[in-house]
Amino acid sequence: GEDGKAQPAMFLMQPSSDQYSEIMASYTIDVLGLKKIGILYDQSNAFAVSLIKPYIAYIKEAGGEIVSEQVYTKNDKDYKTQLAKIKEAGADCLYFPNYIQEAVLVTNQSKQVGLGLPIIGGLDFAPPFASLVNDPEAADNIYLANNFSEKEPQLKEVWDIYREKYGEDPVNKVFLGHDQVLIINEAIRLGGGATAAQVLAGLPQVKDLQGTTGVLTLSPETHQPVGLSMVMFKIEKGEYTDLGRYVPEKHKQ
Repeated sequence: GEDGKAQPAMFLMQPSSDQYSEIMASYTIDVLGLKKIGILYDQSNAFAVSLIKPYIAYIKEAGGEIVSEQVYTKNDKDYKTQLAKIKEAGADCLYFPNYIQEAVLVTNQSKQVGLGLPIIGGLDFAPPFASLVNDPEAADNIYLANNFSEKEPQLKEVWDIYREKYGEDPVNKVFLGHDQVLIINEAIRLGGGATAAQVLAGLPQVKDLQGTTGVLTLSPETHQPVGLSMVMFKIEKGEYTDLGRYVPEKHKQ
């Protein structure tokens, strides 16, 4: 709510925009060692804006610098001017947390202007993003976090059932939906029944629940996940490489 307190009947089971931004910021500066950041985002998109402020705050607190902050609006299709400014500013990476259509355009145009920098992206860089880029060589040196990796053993049962029923591989929302039901089932168990009051009593008690997207613990104070890692990926010439799960130290508390 506006007072900073969690709404009684609202719970989040995947990283919030703040948590996702901080995971990406921590990976940028703490793991990759990239400290001069160029940023490009849609200033008319609330989702993109929500992924900017926490990222900037983390980078600055960790000793990094935002050397160029460029914006566009939803009707723009040409970002070459902004990308050139980021290049001129001496950035050593580009943070671009925007929708998949724009991610494809920016990736193609980054190669056209010779940007040559790692791109730190959001969930929209997950598959099928790389297959949509004109030149697979352009989809290179891109980092993102996803909710799961198909290599993880806890996915197998859900993966196989979905594949058999629908004839295609599941996307991340399949596993998020599965884990939401898993959490509700656990809340019913912990709360002693399935009435609204019992479920609401059980949800803040959910702790160390193994889901497909990670080990799930809900904070009684914020109603958000605590210590939930995400799987880091690097796109190299159009191919996704699993870098393992990652969570910043501050999220473990």
